[in-house]
Amino acid sequence: MKNLVKLVAVFILVSILAACHLPSWYTYANTTYHFQLQFPPGGAVVTNTPTAARIQLPIVAGTNLAEKYLDISVATGVFPCLTPEAAGYEPGSLTPVHLTINGLDWTKVSGGEGAAGSYYQWTGYSTGSGDICVSLTFVLHSHPPGVYATPPPEFDLVGESHVFELIVDTFTWLVGPLPTLVVTYTPTPVVSFTPTVVIFIPPTLVPTTTFTPTGLGLFFIPHLNAYCRSGPDPIFDSIGVAMKGQSYLIDGRNTENTWFRIMLEPNKYCWVLQSTGSASGDLSKLRALFSPPTPTPTPVPIDCSQYTDPRSCGKVQACTWDYSANNQKGLCKSK
Repeated sequence: MKNLVKLVAVFILVSILAACHLPSWYTYANTTYHFQLQFPPGGAVVTNTPTAARIQLPIVAGTNLAEKYLDISVATGVFPCLTPEAAGYEPGSLTPVHLTINGLDWTKVSGGEGAAGSYYQWTGYSTGSGDICVSLTFVLHSHPPGVYATPPPEFDLVGESHVFELIVDTFTWLVGPLPTLVVTYTPTPVVSFTPTVVIFIPPTLVPTTTFTPTGLGLFFIPHLNAYCRSGPDPIFDSIGVAMKGQSYLIDGRNTENTWFRIMLEPNKYCWVLQSTGSASGDLSKLRALFSPPTPTPTPVPIDCSQYTDPRSCGKVQACTWDYSANNQKGLCKSK
């Protein structure tokens, strides 16, 4: 009877391990930093370098979801280990969540950005080994219903996101001999990703006291994705992103001539730093606008206990390492 129980237990264990293996999925391997992961059929690697790669993932067609992709990024000597998408957000605006997936410690953080008829929802998972930080950032690129002449059904956020942790669960650090192929999948995989071409039809503008574009034919084109703020200073909140290479109507400038107020959308204006792009047209005709009142920043308290060693603790000005605390092991505390 005991032998029978053992045989049943072994059978169950083998079944579980077999279920975890995904033989029909493709494998991506990074031979420079020694890790690999799997992604589902219908996906395709579209860019690949030792420190950055993008895998286009299949989506359910016929909704307002334009594309879904995975960005893989590698950095060394960074602390904390977080997805690059988290850079530029206001302190405290993102809430990291610590997870254990497939025996590895991960930090998960999510956010979203809107820009000219598009919305990008992203979820990043980051893990480290030594001084190597690997981030898997999943992006859902959709269009708001208002940009369609006939709006399609909205995509299923939960359903499209389900594959994220399934992919993260396949991540492993490589040991022993490294594979000779960076990406192993059939030479001509069938990719179900089909970019959606959207014709943006701006609504009829209704003049108001707050929207008075100059109409002088002056345009601003960002050289990079630039934050567009509620006022001409980094202290003002970001209310959108001016996308690299896209043309925006200029509505005015600040008195110091260092910021432009642009029309981010047909009925929405915000401020971008002039040095983030280039302007066209006769700027001498551009009107100077007064800046809105400068907001008073609210100090964000620093949790020094999140730093677990003297080195990382010492990098934060508000924290100090107390060697007499925690049974003489030391503890990071506020000064």
